[in-house]
Parts: sequence; structure tokens; C-alpha cells
Amino acid sequence: MDHRQQQLVAAAEALRTWVHAQKATWHAPFPVMAAPPLLHTVAPVAEASPLTTDAFLPDLAAPEMSSADEAGSAVPDAAGFGLPAVDLGAKVGGALSVLQRLAGQLVPAMTRHWKPAAAALAVVAMVGVARWSWPVMSRAMSTTLTSASERIKRPAPPVPEPVAVAAAPAARATPVRRTGTLHVESTPAGAHVLLDGKDRGVTPLTLTEVTAGGHAMLLTADGGSIRRSVSVVADKTTDVNEAIFSGWLHVSSSLELQVSEAGTGHVLDDRNQLLLSPGPHQLRFENRRLAFVDTRTVEIKPGETSSLNIEPPPSSLSVTASLPAEVLVDGTLVGGTPLTGFAIQLGTREITVRTAAGEKTSVVTVTVDPVVLDVRFD
Repeated sequence: MDHRQQQLVAAAEALRTWVHAQKATWHAPFPVMAAPPLLHTVAPVAEASPLTTDAFLPDLAAPEMSSADEAGSAVPDAAGFGLPAVDLGAKVGGALSVLQRLAGQLVPAMTRHWKPAAAALAVVAMVGVARWSWPVMSRAMSTTLTSASERIKRPAPPVPEPVAVAAAPAARATPVRRTGTLHVESTPAGAHVLLDGKDRGVTPLTLTEVTAGGHAMLLTADGGSIRRSVSVVADKTTDVNEAIFSGWLHVSSSLELQVSEAGTGHVLDDRNQLLLSPGPHQLRFENRRLAFVDTRTVEIKPGETSSLNIEPPPSSLSVTASLPAEVLVDGTLVGGTPLTGFAIQLGTREITVRTAAGEKTSVVTVTVDPVVLDVRFD
């Protein structure tokens, strides 16, 4: 046996010895407070050192008994009930004998079966822990399951549609350059040919590998120049034949005009026409007496007549008089005095100022400069 088993057996032996020692005194009143010293002593001895019989018996001196006790009187218990001393002692002795036998059987049983007992205690402990922690675990599991359920029920965020990536444009095939042939002749021959602003030679001229489509062509000769638009057809020959000769310009105007170009004068015939070389011309129209000058650009086409209308803008007339009067221009009433800023055509004009007392008439040359008259009646 180990140390603790020896202590238990010693304690049981000491208790049995003490009970037998007390049986001799049980014919006297039962010492109610005699047992507590034994119980008070047994506990510390069991924890400190091996038990001996002497450790329990120092303070257990048997009290003296009176003759009345020896006569077999009843021993009162703590509750005041009396039991015969002989019966109580027999019962206690029997109980102690049973306790001793149980102790003798329990200690070997515990020695043999301590492992199953420990396993049983561990199972009991685990069951207790599970019962204690189950509410907490149940709540945690319930919260987790609820959260998972909400996540399942919550609609998934919309998945953005894939952005279609525009395919890189396929490399464009280089268009095939389509060309044709241009053949140019002129009368007289030897005119310079400018195609789209580039000098390509003199007539007669044949140009190959000319891009199909429209082109601007200029033929320039001593007698003038001609501008044409030509259209070249792919894989074909386009023919151009131009006669470079003069054309006519007709000029209409209410004034007598002198015509000049780059310092060189031109004379209008009796039909107010003049012959010009084909091509563009910048002409100066002038009436020195009326101080009128105008410049125009005209395109002359061979054998054709081009027209220009030259009309000078009106001048301004202002008339005042010493008496209230009416103003007439070339016999037409135009207003009363004072007359200011009246539009009047250039040229020689007859201006009449008329009052109740009489009238005065003046012949005035109207130029581009404003005309101002002041008429006095005596």
C-alpha cells in the first residue's frame, strides 16, 4: 500500500481502538463532546504524517463515572433522547467493524481499478463541460448559420458585362493608282501646258501616267492664255485641242470711260466693245472729268464675247437758300430747302431752286465729291 492507504488504515484502527476504550464508560452519561477532538485531530494528521494510535488518544482520558452511571442508566444523546448504554455501544461497535471491513476491501479495489475510475471521472467531466458550454456553442453556431443564410439569400453583385474591345482595324490595302493618257494640241502650236500648276511642256504634248480624274489646265501663248478643266479617264486617252485667239469685251456705262491695262490703253469702238486676247485681264476704267476710277478683272474666252457693266456709285447733293424754296434736279422735284445728303448720279446735272418770288437754275458737274449749293434771293 502507498502512504495514503496506510494513513486511512491507521485512522480506521485508531477510531476502532478509541471506540473500544470508550465502551467501558458508556454505562455513564455519554460524553457528547468527546468525539470532536478525535475528528479535529484526524484531519491534520491525515494531511501531515503517517497516523499512529497515539496521535488520537492523548486527550481521551476516560471520565470518572458515578455509581448512578454504573447502575445502567440511559445515556442521553445530543438531542436529549436517551438510549441504553449497552445497546448504543453494540451498535457503534458493529458499525465500526463494518467500516473496518469496508476499508479493507475498498483500498485494494481502488488500487486495482483506479484507471477505469479515472476514465469514468474524465467522461463525467467531459459531459459536464459539454453541458456547461453547449448554450454558448449553440448561440455561436446559430449566429454563424444565420449569417451564412443571409449571405446566400443576398443577391450577388451584378457582374459587369465584358467590354468589347474593338478589333484593330485591318490594314487597308494600298489602293491601286489608276491612270490615263492626256494628249494636248493648240492653235497656234507651241503653247505652254500647265497641269495642276506644273509646267509639263509645250503643244503638241502627250502625257502618260496621268491620274484619273479632274485636272486644271492652262495653255499660255503669245496671243493669250486659255484655262480649261479636263477629266482624264483611266486606261484611256483624253484629247484636248484649243485655239488660242482673241475674244470680245462689251462695256456698258452711263459715263464716258477710258480703258487701260497695265498702263496700255484700249479704245472702245462705237459698240462699246474691244478685242482682247484670251485669258484673264485686269482692266482700269476711268473718267478723269468726274474723278471716277474703277478696276475690274475679266476672263476673255477665244471667239466669245464677255460683258461688263460699269456704273459709278451716286454722289451727294446739299442745297440751302435765303428763302424757303423747292429743289428740282433735271426738272424733277426732289425736296425743299434746306436739302442735305441727296443721292445724285455723276455727270452734268441741272439743279433749280424755286421760291414764290422767283427761281434760279444752275448746271453742275457732279463728281464723286459731294456737291454743295447755297442760293441767295435779293
